[in-house]
Amino acid sequence: MADFFMQDFNTEHWRKVAAKNAFVLMSKQRFQHAAAFFLLSGSLRDAIQTILCKCHDLQLAMVVLRLYETDLDAQQTMMKEMLCREVLGQTPDEFEQTRGYVEDDSMLSPDASRDPFIRSMTYWLLKDYSRAAHTLVQEAHRDRATMRTNLSDIFNFYSFLRKHPLVVRQRLTDAGAQVGSTEQFLAVGKQHETFVTPSERRLYFRTAAEHMAHGCPMLALDVLSRLPRNISMVKDGSLRTLLAG
Repeated sequence: MADFFMQDFNTEHWRKVAAKNAFVLMSKQRFQHAAAFFLLSGSLRDAIQTILCKCHDLQLAMVVLRLYETDLDAQQTMMKEMLCREVLGQTPDEFEQTRGYVEDDSMLSPDASRDPFIRSMTYWLLKDYSRAAHTLVQEAHRDRATMRTNLSDIFNFYSFLRKHPLVVRQRLTDAGAQVGSTEQFLAVGKQHETFVTPSERRLYFRTAAEHMAHGCPMLALDVLSRLPRNISMVKDGSLRTLLAG
């Protein structure tokens, strides 16, 4: 085995040998070893496909892609394809068509991950910061029986993302707000914090109700105390009008 790995896998002959060994390992259900041999043969896509379809390990596939593919453009393209397909259940073109769309009627693909944190991280990696936050809000519309994640965990993560500068900046940009300086951005960002959409309001109250149901009234009060004092019940599409006013 040591002699085998000492060969030059840049040559066509040894690449074919490595690929042949990969298929043999696949037949023996040694999928991680098969993926490694696919990499030796220079077939990154086959290696990633094996990891995703046979090992069901998205994180490992991401690590392999980032370590193996040195061309940043090719790496980003493959990463986008993989995340869109495996997590969001859509093609990259479908993702781009709905980029930044955070209205209440936005629907998840039937093939999308049921884990809101994985979806949120995926949107973040794809630089769709508004939807990274909004996909957490959508969980407030689910029935409790179908939820796989604690609502208070979702609320805490959303509370952090809601005020994140990248999320605020994208929301302002999508709303058509012109922010020239850092001082203006901070001022408009503070104003943005006083706005809450119906979906956001639902998340606040459902989280508070969840704490009350578990006998934690102080936690429920803590959630409600985070609501802005002056609430403007708006949809995201109306943000431009309010900011202009």
